[in-house]
Amino acid sequence: MRRIYCWVMALILGLALIPIPGAAAASDSWTLSSADGRIQITLFLSNSSLCYTASMDGIPVLGQSRLGLYTAMADFTYGVSVTSAERNSFRETYPMLTGKASSYTNDYTELVLTVEKEGHQMRVYARAYGDGFAIRYGLSENTKVLTEATQFNLGSAQAVHAQEYEKCYEAFYEKRKMQDMFGLYAMPALAWLENGSYALITEAALNGSYCGSVLRSTGDGVLRTEFEPKQTEMVEIEAQFTSPWRAVVLGDANTIASTQMPENLNPPCAISDTSWIKPGVSAWTWFNGDPVSYTHLTLPTTSRV
Repeated sequence: MRRIYCWVMALILGLALIPIPGAAAASDSWTLSSADGRIQITLFLSNSSLCYTASMDGIPVLGQSRLGLYTAMADFTYGVSVTSAERNSFRETYPMLTGKASSYTNDYTELVLTVEKEGHQMRVYARAYGDGFAIRYGLSENTKVLTEATQFNLGSAQAVHAQEYEKCYEAFYEKRKMQDMFGLYAMPALAWLENGSYALITEAALNGSYCGSVLRSTGDGVLRTEFEPKQTEMVEIEAQFTSPWRAVVLGDANTIASTQMPENLNPPCAISDTSWIKPGVSAWTWFNGDPVSYTHLTLPTTSRV
């Protein structure tokens, strides 16, 4: 009789361990490494908020940094749970008409977390490249975004080369210590890390469905993403929305200068016939009142060209 009882209990316990589709992810921490293993980003829950850290060659480069969007349907900056985690990898080469090389390589690993709160879901996409990482958000419902909580914890950085926010983005880039940075700064911003390498904070895939963003510093070593000051209202978004990428390029000065991450994070060129595009001299007519009419041109949004 005892053998039958023990067999039944073992069966029940075994069934209880079978994964159930749609159930919460078993872990509170998810690590993503680049294909070559140099870059590693770890996403985790801390006090029910989604955060991340990043390392290069096994050395921490970004400390605990918060993630999330505050939307009209739910505040995904705290009180969230992760219900699923999906991993992907991708590699392609494609021609580039302008820039640093005639052929670019897009090689990344990807982690996609589904974050849930109050019956609503947000996707968090993280990609790891050999020279950095990028993060963005996805939403499947029509809603409004009040704020974004993406942070970059550079507490150990020696200095940052950054442009103070100016509405025309025409200010000088100046070198400052983190503790001396107060106010709003434009992207990209270049941090000089404690180990002598650099971290370039930038963005990609801005396509008009979201507002521009800036970085706020309060002297504590953390740069916080905020809406551009001219964005005075909530951002209305439509279902199947994906935000711009928040990207960090990591490495020495040559790596920063030669990175292909921003181009790789943008969508492919929307122009099927590029034979008419030739290198040459160009001029911007803004200073003379911009009298030229562009109504005859139909150009795509931001792309790799």
